[in-house]
Amino acid sequence: MILTLCLTLAAQATGDIVSADPTKAGRDAPAPGFGLTELAFPGRPPCLPTAYFCTPSVTRTLANGDVLTWNGEHLSRYTADGTLITHYTTLSPAATDLHSFLIVDPTESFAVIGELATNSIYRVDFGTGTRTVLTNLFLNYDAVFETPDTILVCAAIAGNNEIFRVEVNTGMTLLVATSSGPSGPLALDDEGNLFYGVIVGGFPAPPFGSSVVLYSWDTLDGILLPDEHGAAFIGAGFDAISGLAYDETSGEVYSSENDFASGRNLIRRVQGNASESPVLVEGPLLVPQRTKSNLEFIEEGGPALFRPYQPTGGGRLRYQTVDFDTKFQRMELAPLRPTIAFEGPGTTGIGPFTLALENGPPSGFAWLFVCPSSAYDPVEIALPLSTAIHPLFVGLRSPVSSAGILTLDSSGDALANLSNPSGATGAVAAQALLFDADLAVVGVSAAGFY
Repeated sequence: MILTLCLTLAAQATGDIVSADPTKAGRDAPAPGFGLTELAFPGRPPCLPTAYFCTPSVTRTLANGDVLTWNGEHLSRYTADGTLITHYTTLSPAATDLHSFLIVDPTESFAVIGELATNSIYRVDFGTGTRTVLTNLFLNYDAVFETPDTILVCAAIAGNNEIFRVEVNTGMTLLVATSSGPSGPLALDDEGNLFYGVIVGGFPAPPFGSSVVLYSWDTLDGILLPDEHGAAFIGAGFDAISGLAYDETSGEVYSSENDFASGRNLIRRVQGNASESPVLVEGPLLVPQRTKSNLEFIEEGGPALFRPYQPTGGGRLRYQTVDFDTKFQRMELAPLRPTIAFEGPGTTGIGPFTLALENGPPSGFAWLFVCPSSAYDPVEIALPLSTAIHPLFVGLRSPVSSAGILTLDSSGDALANLSNPSGATGAVAAQALLFDADLAVVGVSAAGFY
């Protein structure tokens, strides 16, 4: 049966399946090898009739999938599908459209929230709902947990940005670093080093004027007070950076960016300067302006990486995209692994059938391999092939045979005509080794069976 498949596979690309450009249709466009899913967006406050814009809730995902939201009035907990579980606290008068950040302690027993109506930072305990003022920092913007007992907060006390350490049990506040420009986003790596997005002052911020720096943990002692020039330079040339998120598995950081002059709004993997940092999501150029913010990297702990065409388990990146008017979306970006499907009379007996490969690299190639379905192992082996960009996950086991090469269309899809002269079924497992248009190996498809 395998030999017959190898001899009768006629690889041909289908005609291009051209859909509307997502960026022109008002939708975010993921990079090839990634997919987007819209999530529930609970806790969004109603827009004030007199407001020039309506600010979305800040959201954080808990370990069990529940969603914590802070909208300037309520700190609330919802199920993943948006069903309200409880309000932990209600701020009165509400800081409507003036909420800044929400972070959750590592044990998920309390949250720290910020707002700009009074510039207060609060601790809210989940068990009792008790809300305690920790400190007051003018124009507080973002925060991260540094240790279970301390957080780092960026705020603009003296016109430029300052970074403070705040003790979450006492509220004791200590200046530890500074930066020029308005308050920017923070992310902490595994060793306690602090990523910071430096934004040039003025509105709108000049395009390509933002940069990412890294403050070493041992300089954040409250004595050295480094500015951005005393931090390690990561990269420049970014639009105004609204959020940063850190991937503990890969040690990489991701940025959300917005240019209010041109309308650009996108998400990158930061790998140096902007020109070296691949765009993972690009939003539409629309009026009213779309923006991206509230990045969260969800660790999954699997062997895969957060890379194009990878299996699940390498993490997911969540963000918000809004126009401050009517469009409020909470999105999840995850690797999209190509699939193989068989269809037609030959899958159940003698006759022709087709193999459809979807979501491969645009204008690339797929080298098909097969083995007896009885030899396929669903626990795939990760092959660290030296010529591959990412790990290759393979479930085919010996004996494995080559079954031809498919040319993919501009959507990354292909269709091959096959025949089953013997009528045997349930005999074959197939996976494809994937090449991009430049013939770089980029991954392996999920398995298909017939």
